[in-house]
Amino acid sequence: MATKFSWESAVPFIQPQITNRGVHVWPFNPDFPLDVRFLLLNRKQDVPMHRPDHLELIYIESGEVVYQYQERQLLLKKGDIVIVGNNAYHRCRKTSDSRPQRSAVISFLPKVIDAGHEGDDDTKYLLPFALKASLVFPHVLRGPSEISTQIFDLIQRIHAALPMASEWSHLAIKTYLKMILVLLGNCMQNDWENQEAHLAAQYSARRLRPVFERVERDFAGPLTVADAASITGLSRWHFMRLFKQVTGQSFVEYLRRFRISKAQEFLLSTDKSISDVSQQTGFCDQSYFGTVFRSLAKMTPLTYRRRFGTDLQPSAVSLCLTQHSTTFPPSFSVPDIRALHAPSPQGVYATPHENRVTSQAHLKRRQN
Repeated sequence: MATKFSWESAVPFIQPQITNRGVHVWPFNPDFPLDVRFLLLNRKQDVPMHRPDHLELIYIESGEVVYQYQERQLLLKKGDIVIVGNNAYHRCRKTSDSRPQRSAVISFLPKVIDAGHEGDDDTKYLLPFALKASLVFPHVLRGPSEISTQIFDLIQRIHAALPMASEWSHLAIKTYLKMILVLLGNCMQNDWENQEAHLAAQYSARRLRPVFERVERDFAGPLTVADAASITGLSRWHFMRLFKQVTGQSFVEYLRRFRISKAQEFLLSTDKSISDVSQQTGFCDQSYFGTVFRSLAKMTPLTYRRRFGTDLQPSAVSLCLTQHSTTFPPSFSVPDIRALHAPSPQGVYATPHENRVTSQAHLKRRQN
């Protein structure tokens, strides 16, 4: 849609609207709080970081501009669209580039869409502004694309209808705005699904964290499924289901593998007898310990000690227990169990040639 509009410099328009507290108060018509502006972004000075008291969509019509959101910066190009919620401190940075840098900005208050009635489906149109900032903000729809072109066309239609100020024109504007939000929502559907999965995984990891810490601390003592479930405050059935979902194995299997990994460490770094190692890693029966060790390490405890303990050389003072390094996913100190205890290609959890744990005493023993 080709419409006539004029470009105005962004700095003299925006800067006076920013309060001492950094809130950008848009000068809306109180009867219909929605506005469209076509702004020249070229500037030789930065405006302060500011948080809008409204919702914004920024369409980059031409040029390239550095956009700052909180502490992050990204380069916006022609056809890009930025979705800005009313809790985001942001700004477009100054530039020495003389080429035109222009944007179309549509600003509005939620009440333009949301009639305020409980259960009103209109609130769902605002979902593009609802994602967690720590995960996916700033929302940027990269262009140019067919979607961004359609959105710019709808922004121009809104701009053309604004001066009419009639009930019918307001209805048309709301319809155009909803069409924009539907287009954005369709593009961001994957973000919503990914965020939901991410939040669910974080919640599960947080719920199980005390269990992992208890195993790390008390692996040698008695620890049952009922004990672990009690730590999390879940029923036995729900705990087993959640643990399997997060780690890919049952709690009993996880504990068994963890204990064997500790046994490997003791076998290579101490003079403890096989019987003592089994006792100190939670196996009351040495015969059962040997059976579990063979099933996981593909050799007996004694063979493991002889094969890998004698590989130590003066230049290799330490040995590695890969399976016992603690790997944490983003934001949570919870082991990635499926990788943590996967057997190595040799059929054992660790060899002296993998990540190493210093053992000077052990080396001295072997040399003697």
